[in-house]
Amino acid sequence: MNEVYRDKDLTLEWGFFGQDLKVLHGEVVLYSSLTGFIHEALSERQVKWITEHYNQKKNNYVFQPENT
Repeated sequence: MNEVYRDKDLTLEWGFFGQDLKVLHGEVVLYSSLTGFIHEALSERQVKWITEHYNQKKNNYVFQPENT
């Protein structure tokens, strides 16, 4: 049986610009929005709420070119 991670033991860590999210259990990366990695030990429910959290909270920077 695979190890199961409890929600309260997971740490959500945002990257410097608020674009990338990592979910950690200690030093183990369980989810990375940068690489698309999802650890098999995360349940479907956990992946769903992590993904929803990421989509709601990520900074959506819009760079507009200067008018010349």
